[in-house]
Order: sequence, then structure tokens, then C-alpha cells
Amino acid sequence: MLSNSKTRKLFVVTPCYYDSDSVSQIIDEYSRKHESVGWSHCNVLVVDNTGGLDKDVLKLNGKQRKNTYVEVQSTKFQSGHQHAIVSGLMYIKNKVKDGDVVITMDSDGEDKVEDGLLMSSKCRESQGTLVIAQRRRRHVSLSFRIGYRIFQILFKLLTGVRYRSGNFAAMNISILNQIVSNPNSFITYGGTLITLKNTIFMKFDRGKRQYGKSKMNLTSLISHGLISLVPQSARIASRMFMVFICTVFVAVTSLMVSLYIRLYTDLVAPIWTTVFFFGVLSLSGVAFLAFLLCLTILVL
Repeated sequence: MLSNSKTRKLFVVTPCYYDSDSVSQIIDEYSRKHESVGWSHCNVLVVDNTGGLDKDVLKLNGKQRKNTYVEVQSTKFQSGHQHAIVSGLMYIKNKVKDGDVVITMDSDGEDKVEDGLLMSSKCRESQGTLVIAQRRRRHVSLSFRIGYRIFQILFKLLTGVRYRSGNFAAMNISILNQIVSNPNSFITYGGTLITLKNTIFMKFDRGKRQYGKSKMNLTSLISHGLISLVPQSARIASRMFMVFICTVFVAVTSLMVSLYIRLYTDLVAPIWTTVFFFGVLSLSGVAFLAFLLCLTILVL
């Protein structure tokens, strides 16, 4: 049974890595605006991802502002923002009731509070549905934009699924329970979200970072992309096995045709046929190694 509309709560989980000023601004905005979209209370959980070293963000613990309660939980070590988000979800899972909605978002200002409130309303209207923010425009460098586009293309080729996930999402208790019970969540929160069904994507422009510089760089992007593939291991394994079978068939067929031409005809097989044979055979070997790697991940 759904909770009374007058007591439905909005939960916000946001990781923080030396971004206390941005977090304070997010808290202020939620305290001013959450009632305008029908939430009686707002609980903001800040996951301090410095392992308790950021004394400024710890000062926010226990603050109350207009039906908004703030709690700060520190991770035991700096573990990455996606792991921090899932740690926060684990912490609040027993506090969330039917009718409540949980928002996960970054704390640097690029995920906007007004967009989060729109997502929470959409999630409340569509029970059992996950709402994910899909970016229309980003305030990032050209090199980052190109790298991210390449990653999306490779992800589509390897998995057959379009990657359009992120940390900015809204969910109810059923989706929350699916996430915290999924072992892949601690490895890649965003990668786990796109494996869930009944998902609605809402398009928003990405906001600008409020303070400091982004900690995302090319190395982080590559790392993020690689771990996002882990929940898709079964898909990748099946696709790589099909590539392996097809390339082996093509290689064997081309070899037999080449041998037939040399042994039973007066024609001279062009040199490119040998190059083609070894090229296809190499591709087959790569596909088989990728298949074994994905199979190992699935077994582990």
C-alpha cells in the first residue's frame, strides 16, 4: 500500500569529494523547492568519499532546513563516486517506503536540482519505473566529447545496447532493491542501470560545475567505459562467439578456395588472399580471447 501523499518523502543520495560548497547549494535548493512538487519531506544523504578527511562536508551532518534533513556518511576509503552512490543506497534502503522516491546525482552542480525534481515527479507517477537523465548538451572539452562518442559507438558494437546512462536517476523502492541486490552495482552503478527494464529517459542539458575543476579526465573516462562493460559480459560473450564462428568459417573457406586455385587451375591466386586469410584468422583469435575473458568474468 502506498504511503499517504502528505507523508511521501524524497531521498537524495549524492557523493562528495571535496565539494562541500556545491553540496551546500544543492541542499539549499532542495529545501526551497521540494514542497512545490508535492514532497512533504526531503532527506539528503551526502556520501563523503574522502574517507572522513573533508572536515567541511562533515559539518553538514544533522542540519535541518525547512523539512529537509541532511545526513553525512563517510566511506572507509576513497572508492570512486559510483561505489559511493551504491553505499549510500545500501544505507537508506530500510528507510525508503512505498510512495517515496530516491534520486541519485553528482554533487558538483552538473546535475541540476530542478531536473531532479522533475524526474522525481515522473517516477512518482509511473510506479515501478526507473527514470534516467539523458544528456542533450554537455559543457565539456572537444577531446572529452570525441572520446565519449567513440565509447558509445564501441559499447553499441560490443553489446548491441545504446549507452545512455549515468548517475543522475530517480527510482522507487522496487528499483532500489534491484540495484542494491545486484553485485555489479558496486563495480559500475551507471552500467547496472541500463540493464534494468521499465526505464524512462528524460532529456536535459547538463549544468555547469559550480566550484573547482572536474576530476574526470581521459584516463577516468577509459576506466569508466571499461567497467561499464562488466554487466554486459553475457551479451559480449555471445556476440564474440558468433564473430569467432563466422571468422573461422570465412578463413577456412578462403583457404580452401586458395588451395583449389593453386592445385587444380592454372590461375595464380593474388597475394592479397594470403593477407586476407591471416587477417581474418587474427580477428578470429581476438574474438575468441574476448569470448574467454567475458566467460571468465561471468564465472567469477
